[in-house]
Amino acid sequence: MHSVVRFLRSPYRGRTATGLLKIVNWSFYPILALDFCLSNNSRRYVIDDVSIFTPNIFAYVKHGKIDAFDLELFDFFKKNGFFCILCSDQSTDSRVADLWLEKNCLGRDSSFLRDLTHDFSKLRLDNLEFAFFNDSMIWDSEELPKLLVKLRSFKENSIVFPTESNNPRNHVQPYLLYVRLNREGLQRFSQSFLWIKTLHFKRSLVKFIEYAFREKIEAFGWEVQLLVKHRDLFDSDLEAITGNLINPNQHAWDRLPRLGLVGIKRSLIKSNPVGVINAPKSFEEALIELRRIK
Repeated sequence: MHSVVRFLRSPYRGRTATGLLKIVNWSFYPILALDFCLSNNSRRYVIDDVSIFTPNIFAYVKHGKIDAFDLELFDFFKKNGFFCILCSDQSTDSRVADLWLEKNCLGRDSSFLRDLTHDFSKLRLDNLEFAFFNDSMIWDSEELPKLLVKLRSFKENSIVFPTESNNPRNHVQPYLLYVRLNREGLQRFSQSFLWIKTLHFKRSLVKFIEYAFREKIEAFGWEVQLLVKHRDLFDSDLEAITGNLINPNQHAWDRLPRLGLVGIKRSLIKSNPVGVINAPKSFEEALIELRRIK
């Protein structure tokens, strides 16, 4: 069964398999739609005192126990003056952050983003720099300074995401979100994610939240920027069109470092869900290969 799933997710699966995948997806649609209808956007997280926040905030959602790669990320942002927030289910890891919140049982990153940013309306700040990460990526700590410089190069009040995918339709991949806000932008930002529901199934989350993310926030007047665009991954427009089935963080993991995104998906190493042929076998091997490629 796992091999079948990998094949159906492959960009080389062919028209017959693509048609079969569409049928399978549509068969699940009523279940996903029901999940969306029965879910709500009520608050799961409440910050009692936002006066402790500084003008630079780093927020991180962790599924499981903090590891060495997470610690490097926290260490970097702390050294750069960020107030560090951790949302996780391991209270013993609270020591690594300035503020720890217990992850809700559904553990949805987007729900935490919704509730955390809603409290930004209470901040008495004229400017805010906000970096939101989840733990799906391992980052090369040596390249984090360059990543932060790149993120800071985008203009104020534009929301930056790392990558985009055209499969099954164009959407941003929100495992990283970065923005620098002025006072007016800060108030608007605090209202921009209230549409997000806390869904029960991961596929519902992808279909109704992740796929819609760009359109939803653009409707609030935000300019969306990307560290790596889909077109950047290819040498020609024709290659970009034929590469629409590619997931950049899986199939194109070895192209991203040359474009300034030096990190790798944990799932590519742990389970290789789409059967990438040249996937690294360990985290250590992945970092060595990322540094060689860049």
